[in-house]
Amino acid sequence: MHDMISGNVADEEMLEAIKPALQAELNRRIEVIEAELIELGMSID
Repeated sequence: MHDMISGNVADEEMLEAIKPALQAELNRRIEVIEAELIELGMSID
């Protein structure tokens, strides 16, 4: 197993490639959580 801390070029390129998908998934999960909180009567600022 290679060292994840090394930050070699291949790892950085892979990270850049998945960033949009990762951001989209995080945003989707945040929306789900916000919707659940609103259903529970909490407000989101």
